[in-house]
Amino acid sequence: MTSGHAAEHIHREVVLEEHLVAQLVAQQGYIERRPEDYDRALALDRELVLRFVKETQPDQWAKLESHYSTSAENQFFSQLEKALKQRGTLDVLRNGIKLVPGIRFFLCAFRPASSLNAELVRLYEANILSVIRQLRYSPKSENAIDVVLFVNGIPVVTMELKNRLTGQTFKHAERQYRTDRSPAGEPLLTFKRGALVHFALDEDNVSMTTKLLNGKTRFLPFNRGRDLGAGNPDIPNEFRVAYLYADQPERKA
Repeated sequence: MTSGHAAEHIHREVVLEEHLVAQLVAQQGYIERRPEDYDRALALDRELVLRFVKETQPDQWAKLESHYSTSAENQFFSQLEKALKQRGTLDVLRNGIKLVPGIRFFLCAFRPASSLNAELVRLYEANILSVIRQLRYSPKSENAIDVVLFVNGIPVVTMELKNRLTGQTFKHAERQYRTDRSPAGEPLLTFKRGALVHFALDEDNVSMTTKLLNGKTRFLPFNRGRDLGAGNPDIPNEFRVAYLYADQPERKA
């Protein structure tokens, strides 16, 4: 059973969804964006991609505008889309992209080994974490995914959430990914090109996959274990899956 905040008035899966997003915003520094901020064709939050790049690499952006003038943004997103398709999201986040003539952009600033270099710390703190609920992701339909997480406007995590008190569990979320989340023609769901991981969860359990293959999709447990067995331990005043979004909640013995 869940407890505290979570347990008393849960009748719709949106309650877990709202709570998860609220905690990401309050505790983890995420900003909540609107579904309309998402570019379905590119599978990006264009505004946040540009915000991060322009704030962290203004000299490189100035070079790009000097070379391409009014088409600078189009050139940038054209090359970013090409890199995502050819190299994948993880490689682009790690290594950035290059545009001619010799203009490079990084798309994520990783945590520096120490705080001695103030500039590296500043860049790391400039990363923009964001979340969109009920994201209509498809260029072909109005299908919506419950929660999608982004780093600097690039999607990295999708989540389908279910509510045990309405008779649905994470297994139903797994089935939803297998039967109604085909990756064909969907950049967000395409292996390597799209989100890095897909979570199926309810209030008590989480499973995950990195590769959607319709009915052949294989999910693995993403739980912490309970009494030397499967599942998750109780967490005071929280859902058992709070480790996904909260600051290391206390375990209940």
